[in-house]
Amino acid sequence: MKNLLIYIVTALLIYFVISHYITSEQIELLQNVSLFQIAISILIALMIFTVSGNQFSYILFKSTKTKLSIPDRIGFPTARNLWSYIIPFQGSFAYSLAFIKFKYKVNLKDGLSINIYLLLFNFFFTGLVGIYYSLQSNSLPVLFLIISISLLSIPLLLLLFDRVLKNIKTPEFKILKFLIDNLSKVSTGITILWKDLKFTAYVFLFNVIHTIVTIIWFYWTVHIFNLDIDIISVIFLALILKISLIFRLTPGNLGVEQLIYGGIFALMNYDPKIGVLISLFHKSITIIISLTVGSLFTFINFKYFSFSTILNFLKQQDQRKNEPAK
Repeated sequence: MKNLLIYIVTALLIYFVISHYITSEQIELLQNVSLFQIAISILIALMIFTVSGNQFSYILFKSTKTKLSIPDRIGFPTARNLWSYIIPFQGSFAYSLAFIKFKYKVNLKDGLSINIYLLLFNFFFTGLVGIYYSLQSNSLPVLFLIISISLLSIPLLLLLFDRVLKNIKTPEFKILKFLIDNLSKVSTGITILWKDLKFTAYVFLFNVIHTIVTIIWFYWTVHIFNLDIDIISVIFLALILKISLIFRLTPGNLGVEQLIYGGIFALMNYDPKIGVLISLFHKSITIIISLTVGSLFTFINFKYFSFSTILNFLKQQDQRKNEPAK
């Protein structure tokens, strides 16, 4: 029932976005995109997925001495994106945990640490560039700088949180003891990764490469639609894409991502309709990849786990949250 409601809300959001932000002129621009331009966009998007897969593999190896195979580094991110449409809110996150648990036999707590570390590093990286962009531009509102500082501060709060957890006396109440013990193990794993400067530098490099390829995709899209957007704005928009992919409030963030793009474009003194147009085009490309490469990858890996396995896996995690430690 809850999932049905989410899909209804998603459909209403998409209707709102299309009816308010898509004009006949923009529809004509989309219709005039050639097959060659679509093919180049698909190749660039596949490069972005591949960089994400290699970054995940590197972090996984650093944490557990387990490496993803080369095909998995390409296919895993596309399947993860596909599952964000199948299961609202937690589809991609659940698939990530199930994939490394059932195929690579990685401990669940290690899997949580890796996924949360990636999330926090994306916050840090986007906040850092956002602060730089805010200081370089005199036309952006103060809210933009505040958001960027907040994103940069989130990982620092985690380090503080980890220290607080270590100083908390173990409570007698079993549920609280179970919760604190598991939170402490996950936060300690993330903190260890953060404090390894060489490792963090490599992850930073992966983020730079990912951002560069994403910038190329944005620049290519701007060229396709013949839009007037400066390169600095394109760089920051590429980073906003990384953050918008994190907060999946609807299946695949449909509707929400388009509104985020429109809002960011408005903050940057551009027409929000342009942001929605770019977002819809990019979303269409990633859906094509997810339905083809992602579906094929999911099917191939059904020998390790299936759709029902992931659903049962999610149910087990929900039950563990409500059960005291034995």
